[in-house]
Amino acid sequence: MPMMPSPCQENANTAQSTGLFLIPGNSGALQTLSNNGQNCRHGKARQSRDWPYRRNTRKTRMRNKLAPVLLLVLLLPAALLGQSKKMRYSIGERPTLGADNRNGTAFSVGNIRINDTQVPAYGSEVADPFQDEDASERFEPQPGAQFSTAASPEQLQRLAAYFTDKQWVLVPRGWRLQQGRIGVNGSSYWVFIAPDGNGWLSYSSDIACVGCAQSAASPFFAEARRDAQENDMDFYSGTDVPIHSVRLRPDIVAYRADKNGRRFDGLVHYRNDGDTEYWKVEVTLPPHQQDLARPILNRFVPKRTRTP
Repeated sequence: MPMMPSPCQENANTAQSTGLFLIPGNSGALQTLSNNGQNCRHGKARQSRDWPYRRNTRKTRMRNKLAPVLLLVLLLPAALLGQSKKMRYSIGERPTLGADNRNGTAFSVGNIRINDTQVPAYGSEVADPFQDEDASERFEPQPGAQFSTAASPEQLQRLAAYFTDKQWVLVPRGWRLQQGRIGVNGSSYWVFIAPDGNGWLSYSSDIACVGCAQSAASPFFAEARRDAQENDMDFYSGTDVPIHSVRLRPDIVAYRADKNGRRFDGLVHYRNDGDTEYWKVEVTLPPHQQDLARPILNRFVPKRTRTP
């Protein structure tokens, strides 16, 4: 007469054939196997100990412990990728000094004439990116330089002008150049700050790194975000605080934001019509100087050219 399989053998065969131990988080299935094992060890079928099944149960428990870990390892790259493509751009980051102390200096060049008003002027000197650490590059305006801008005489009496690698920058008088850097790829980074730290202006540009420009401009330009997505680049889904923005030009966005009790005003330029260009300037001022934000930023907006 053939031997009938014991309940333990039936449960073991079922577990091996269905592979329930491979389903992470399926507590019902795992609990069923556990209950069956208890019944076999303590019920009427105790005399027919199924050691292969018990060993398989140990493997089941081990695999059940490892399954969430393996699942996490498999999903981690995708999670990180999704996180990198849903980043929020941080408005109003306080600038910090570079670690190598090559932060640039400024020197007086007398006065410059702006709208028939004499304004203190400064040149700048930064580390030469093509030379060793002792080499530098000076940016000094031509004698008799002058320009016009949208600012009242009273406002100009409270401003100073700094000559950088690309243009004149207006800041409140008494502010100093905290950092000036240029890169071998044509990028630049400038920071001006109030003596007490209660206000600063930062300017950054990038004309060589296409992916960098697309990522940096993505919070402000839908087309930059689209370009970054098409090129499989990281992009920002928005800003960390609400901003009020308006297009001044097809390639220039002006924005305003309030964060941590401070107001931030800025301009962003992005163009991708063959040659990718990006620059951004942001300024935060104490309340008694808030009216200077407009003339400071107007300096970066090119005048409209009239077509005949």
